[in-house]
Amino acid sequence: DVHSLLNSYLEKNNLRACVACKFSDSDEFDYFKTVFGDKVSIIQQNTNDIYSTYEAMDSSDVIVTLNSTAAVEAFGWGKKVLFCNFSGDELADIFVRGPCAVNKRDSTEFENTLNSLREMKYEDYLIRTEKDRHYMMNYNPDMPANEYMRNIIIKTLKK
Repeated sequence: DVHSLLNSYLEKNNLRACVACKFSDSDEFDYFKTVFGDKVSIIQQNTNDIYSTYEAMDSSDVIVTLNSTAAVEAFGWGKKVLFCNFSGDELADIFVRGPCAVNKRDSTEFENTLNSLREMKYEDYLIRTEKDRHYMMNYNPDMPANEYMRNIIIKTLKK
């Protein structure tokens, strides 16, 4: 699975990672602690801090995910994201190709793709992923989605 591949990658490259938990229960925290040990910082879901996942993604060099809507958002705002789908089910794909996707449970492919993302110049990444980023999450800091939708609704109502 992606966790064992990532754990091997962290060990091999003497790196640390951050895991943002989806739930606030201790089972998820214990699972990640068992899998990764001290190689990760684990951020437990905190209902008082609704943006902890976004802060973790914003401070990350590369986000590695299976199928996270938060990671799709981060991809839209230009973060380097590695989408992994090892299920063999194309319906579970995020529809991202190129430098951001691994669809085979293969340690060499995983490592090479992650290395490529880490080493890629940010400007090159933005160019290579522009079409997919705009398709998946057309992020515009000057026009938040709620304002965009509000304007469409108002325009439609005026007709």
